Amino acid sequence: MTNELEAVWFLGGEDAEALRPDATVGYLALTDPGDRPRVPSQGWGAFETVSFADGDYDEEVIRLMGAEEFERSFQDYFDGARARQIRSFIEGVASRADVEELYIQSPHGRSRAPAVALWAARTFAAALRPDLTDIPNELVLALLVDPEKFEARLRVAKRRARENFVHPEAPEATLMGWAQTRAEEWIVGR
Repeated sequence: MTNELEAVWFLGGEDAEALRPDATVGYLALTDPGDRPRVPSQGWGAFETVSFADGDYDEEVIRLMGAEEFERSFQDYFDGARARQIRSFIEGVASRADVEELYIQSPHGRSRAPAVALWAARTFAAALRPDLTDIPNELVLALLVDPEKFEARLRVAKRRARENFVHPEAPEATLMGWAQTRAEEWIVGR
């Protein structure tokens, strides 16, 4: 794949509102769930919107919460599927001779957009504009580098949930019931 990108820009929503579509620019809008992009989708060299909450998690959070609770509580957060969507869009933009720059916009331009822009600039040897002044969202950056990063942990949590399923009325359904059952197993040697 050839790289045609000269520069990758990250910006916030207010800065984006002053922009006018340009056919030599790819535009990636990172929005909060339920929000719309701050610019029109027509007139850009390429345009994509990806919605997710600005936050993070790690393997320990997945382990402590379990797969079902984690997926329910963190469904709007950045994940491997969104990372693959962003990577695919940027790879497509970078391969186009008619697109010279990529704008990446998030609501405030301080966490999500810089993370994606940093990954794109490093991956495609493009200039990063402006210089970083804040710490980019580390989860976004990590999953762009490796979209499968947490997939194994989720599979393990799901398997454990199936193996350890306890009927809600069983003694093990409470912490005390679980402790009592473990103590009885230890005493009896089961």
